[in-house]
Amino acid sequence: MVTETHFHLDHAFGNKFFPHAQIWAHAFDAPALRSPEQFKAYTGFPGTQDYFDKMNFSGGPLGRDVDRELVDGEVLDFGEGLY
Repeated sequence: MVTETHFHLDHAFGNKFFPHAQIWAHAFDAPALRSPEQFKAYTGFPGTQDYFDKMNFSGGPLGRDVDRELVDGEVLDFGEGLY
C-alpha cells in the first residue's frame, strides 16, 4: 500500500515505481493522482511535458487508480513501529 498525504511532485511521481501497490489518498487529492491532466490543473503547472522533464521528473505523473479514498478524520492504524 502507498498512502498519499498530498499530490506534490516528490510523492505522486514516485508512484510509478510501485506498480503493484495500492494507492490510498484523500478524496480531495484523488483526482490529481488519477490523471496527468487533473494533476496539472490541481497544481497550476504549465500544460507541457517539457516542464516536467526539466524538473527531472521524466515521464510526468502517470495516472493511477486510487484504490481507496480517505476522508477527513479517518485514522489509519499501521501497528507499532520503531521510533
